[in-house]
Amino acid sequence: MSDVGICALLCGGFVGTIFLWRKERTFALLCMKDIEKAWECGPEHLDRNDPSTFRRRLISFVGSTAVSWLVLEYLLFKEARDKTSVGPSAVIHFLFCQEGNVLRALHVTVSTALATLALFSGTLLEKGIALFQQDANEIFLRDNVICPTGEEIFFRALLLQILLQRRSVTSSIVISSALFAVSHTHHIFPSVAWEYRYIMGNNEPQPRKKLVCWRRAAKKLPGLYLCTFACGLLTGYCYVVVGKRNLPSTIVTHALCNFIGPPTFDFLQEKTWLKRLVYGGAYCGGIAGWYIITSTVARRST
Repeated sequence: MSDVGICALLCGGFVGTIFLWRKERTFALLCMKDIEKAWECGPEHLDRNDPSTFRRRLISFVGSTAVSWLVLEYLLFKEARDKTSVGPSAVIHFLFCQEGNVLRALHVTVSTALATLALFSGTLLEKGIALFQQDANEIFLRDNVICPTGEEIFFRALLLQILLQRRSVTSSIVISSALFAVSHTHHIFPSVAWEYRYIMGNNEPQPRKKLVCWRRAAKKLPGLYLCTFACGLLTGYCYVVVGKRNLPSTIVTHALCNFIGPPTFDFLQEKTWLKRLVYGGAYCGGIAGWYIITSTVARRST
């Protein structure tokens, strides 16, 4: 089996642990067979922030991340030339401490965080203070700490460890980013149920409700794929090229992407040319700043 096939199977297993829960599995099957019954399952299936859904998926995610960590431990230890210097954890030694150079690892992490903030300077300027008014609850921790950590361990550290054995840096990053994007397809199930509710609530005369619901839900996937694919490219580049396998830097980058969100480009609708110029300058300056910082860090890491 090819390395891409292995990564695809691992990806299916990583995401598929969600459906080990009977409730999650039943809901997905109902969405495909009988949307009306799927909608009647209750809010815990339609809202991933529902407490019971949150707990189930957290357990699955942490379990998948732990297995990914163990597989990564095996691969990194097998790769090590001097196995006596690795210590109790190959992941900590190679990916967190950069083979014992903790100060360098810290410098790369801080620099990458600053580069990411620079990249999103236009978005930060547009969203303003409202961005920092989010509640620091368990949902915030999931989106900005738990998910970035687990996803970077699997999609960047583990998958790239496999892909880079046979492929170029560019193709490896693209493949891992594509798998990262496709892994979010499971969000289509609650979206289908919500579309059914919308049709029924507005009394839309839809003779083929199931097909219409699936079509509308599917139209939302390209935007989700685009954002997650772009995030994968960014963190993959930071992991391989900038940080030379510095995992904390990619986790921080991913967390900032989740916290800030995708750029809105609302400034293009501003009526005054001065505002458009200021916001446009912030976006362009942010890209330039990101490039300068990351290229400098990459050169020093060589």
